[in-house]
Amino acid sequence: EMPSAQQAEQHGTDLAEMDRLLLQKVEELTLYILDQEARVKELEKSLEKRKQEKEKKQKKISKQ
Repeated sequence: EMPSAQQAEQHGTDLAEMDRLLLQKVEELTLYILDQEARVKELEKSLEKRKQEKEKKQKKISKQ
């Protein structure tokens, strides 16, 4: 877990440990971003499908 600024100030920082923690956080955030991008793509597909279905229904209604 990342030490707070206050903890780092009071107890000092081990630079190697801080580098390891920062790299771990970068990795976690990168994976989170990739997951969010995948979710956004799925939502965009779903939205496009719904738009197409709506257009089909509107055309059907217009023909009647």
